[in-house]
Amino acid sequence: MVGTLLISSFASAQDDPQIEAGVHGTSVVVIESKDGFILAGDSNGSIGCHTLPGQYQKVFSIGKRSGLVVAGLLGSSSEPGIYDSLSTKLLLYDEMVKNGRQPLAAEIPWIAVQAVRDEALLLDGDSLPPSPLAEFSVVSVSENGHHEWITIVLSPEIRTDAFGRKYVYAKITEVLEAPVFKVMALGSGARTVYRLLNADGPSRNEEYSQAAPMLGYYALKKSNQLADLTSEEGQALAALLIDA
Repeated sequence: MVGTLLISSFASAQDDPQIEAGVHGTSVVVIESKDGFILAGDSNGSIGCHTLPGQYQKVFSIGKRSGLVVAGLLGSSSEPGIYDSLSTKLLLYDEMVKNGRQPLAAEIPWIAVQAVRDEALLLDGDSLPPSPLAEFSVVSVSENGHHEWITIVLSPEIRTDAFGRKYVYAKITEVLEAPVFKVMALGSGARTVYRLLNADGPSRNEEYSQAAPMLGYYALKKSNQLADLTSEEGQALAALLIDA
C-alpha cells in the first residue's frame, strides 16, 4: 500500500512575555504511522518576546511524496528575512518537483540549508545568534511505501572571510535518523513533547498524559507495537502534542 503524507497546522497559545529574547514559540512534530507520516506545526511565530500569530508556515509539502517541518529560525534574528527566504525557496522547490522526479528525503534538506546559509550572511557577524539557528525534519514515502526520514540541526558559527570581515555561518551540527519512538519534536515545544512521550503511562499531575491519544500511544509503547500506530491515531496524537 502506498503511504500517506498528512500535513496540518494548528493554532497555539501566545508566548509567555517573560521568556528571554531568542526563545521562540515554534512547535512542530513529525509522527510515523504504519500508513505514512503526519507532519504538524503551530501557526505562530515570534521574534524575541513578541508573538506573531498565524504568520509563519512551518510545514511544507515537497512534491507528491515528501514533506518538511522547520523550527529554530524565528528566534535567531530581529529580522524575519531568513525565514522569508527559506519559505519562498521551499515553496518554489515544491512547485518545481511536483510533476517530475520525486526527491528522496536525503536530497531535500540541502535546499533549506543553502537558503539559511545565504541569509545568515545578512546577520551581524559581531554577535553570535542563539542556537540552534535552524532545525529541519524531512520525510518521504516512495511509490512502494518505503519510508525515509532525516533530521538536520544547524547552529551559528562566527567565521572570518579573506578580507578579515566576520560573518555568521550555519554549520550542520547534527544529522539524526528516524527515532525509535516514532515521534520527532522540534522547537521550544520539544521539551514538553518528550516529557509526555518518555513517560511510561499517564500521570495524575499531567492532564495531557491522560488524554485518549496519549493513552493509546502508551499502550502501543508498552507492548512494543508502535509500528502499528495508524494515521488516524497519529493525527490525533499530533494535535494533542502541539496543543500541549
